[in-house]
Amino acid sequence: MDGNRLLVVDDDPESRSIVSEALVDQGYTISIAMNQDEASQAIAEDRPSLVLLYIGRSGTDTHEVVRQMRERARDLSILVLGGGPAARAAAERIGAVGYVADPLDLGALVRSVEEACPFVHA
Repeated sequence: MDGNRLLVVDDDPESRSIVSEALVDQGYTISIAMNQDEASQAIAEDRPSLVLLYIGRSGTDTHEVVRQMRERARDLSILVLGGGPAARAAAERIGAVGYVADPLDLGALVRSVEEACPFVHA
């Protein structure tokens, strides 16, 4: 796994774009997925070191999404985004490395990614 490769899974294009741009600016390589099928494919092909999983928009079963992702990569690290107050509980239930609740603070997001997936800038 490449230590600076991240996968952003979010069904909202605007949110995906904001998160992706903030992390590209920090030197990370970003893959995006709109749903669990795309996420599973990206995990198999790109082998990200961290998945940023937005919960709460589509009503998708978070446990099922995580189960499918971890079938592709058992040691996969996940950072939960969004979900308001429910983000922390969801992160704990799925064994995520952390969470960043809505409203999304890009500074907190970058710090959380750096803690979960350290990357040394050249």
